[in-house]
Amino acid sequence: MRTAESGGFLGMLVSACWWLLVLVSATAVLNGCLSSADYGEELDGKSTAKPTLSSHEVTSEAGVGGDVDPSRVIVEHGETVTFTVTPESGYRIDSVTGCGGSISGNTYTTGSITEDCVVSARFTTAQGVGGHYALGTLNDTGIDWCADGDTNNLTCPVAGYPGQDGEFGRDAAARAGTLEKVGAGAAGFDFTKISNSGAELPASATLGDGPNNWACTRDNVTGLIWEVKTTDRGLRDRNNNYSWYQPDGPNMGNPGRQDGGNCVGSACDTHGFVQAVNDEGLCGASDWRLPTVDELHSITHLGRIRPAIDRDFFPNTPSTSPFWSASPYVERSDYAWRVNFGFNGHEYWSPMSDHRRVRLVRIGQ
Repeated sequence: MRTAESGGFLGMLVSACWWLLVLVSATAVLNGCLSSADYGEELDGKSTAKPTLSSHEVTSEAGVGGDVDPSRVIVEHGETVTFTVTPESGYRIDSVTGCGGSISGNTYTTGSITEDCVVSARFTTAQGVGGHYALGTLNDTGIDWCADGDTNNLTCPVAGYPGQDGEFGRDAAARAGTLEKVGAGAAGFDFTKISNSGAELPASATLGDGPNNWACTRDNVTGLIWEVKTTDRGLRDRNNNYSWYQPDGPNMGNPGRQDGGNCVGSACDTHGFVQAVNDEGLCGASDWRLPTVDELHSITHLGRIRPAIDRDFFPNTPSTSPFWSASPYVERSDYAWRVNFGFNGHEYWSPMSDHRRVRLVRIGQ
């Protein structure tokens, strides 16, 4: 009996151990199937799903001067994803490519995602050496006519006088009716009116103080946005004038003369005017600044005089008075460059204590 009982007990013990082994093995398999890697991994402090056969991984990379967010995302097959592209101070977006997308402002939207891909953003400096800011494509001169030895404003081409300015570029294409524009403008210029709140307006919009009234002009060729002068005897009135004072920017060791002009609404120097306009948030922005000589030249219309500018988009421009630039004169620390819109955008230097007009600018996105 003892032998039988021992055999029965031993059989039960073996059976119990076998079932325990099965349970342990099943638990190990289950734990392997449900590991954290299959739920997702921690990336930048966020739980991010792992790609499956029906999803794809979209990553982003940014060059020097900015950032792209998010850095990684998993999307289902055929879906799109958006990224926010943010340049650092002193930089602007140069290009964003990858995943068949397009950019609008600071938002990059991919095409339909059908495979893993990378969104790449590159940035360029907004300000270079000596206060020279980067421009986009250059404007043409505005001269859409030709001349002979005696007469201007002749139809191009003129026999015996080949290769004239009016025969080439955007101006010639505009004259021929083949130039496509985003907005409107004389000759090859392409401008869009911007409201006090920062919205695009039709070419028929009028100046005013309301949020939907015209206050700024965007150059669709260079990408610059310009302040428009007024006649309301206020902060941006056409008759206000300022001394050149630039304590924070390039100044050849001489910041200039403070509050030396005649104006309304701000300290009557270039720095004070910039601060007042930024505090006002003109056209929804607060990064207005003094333009460089090159930037002022970019809106000079050499086919017109008194003033040499497109008056439909830059009204209230005095016919003779020069406008200050941000560019100091390298040979004299108490002088700075200005541009005269009276005839041909003539540039010259003046003492910083002189009273000159100012038209502010900013880089659009």
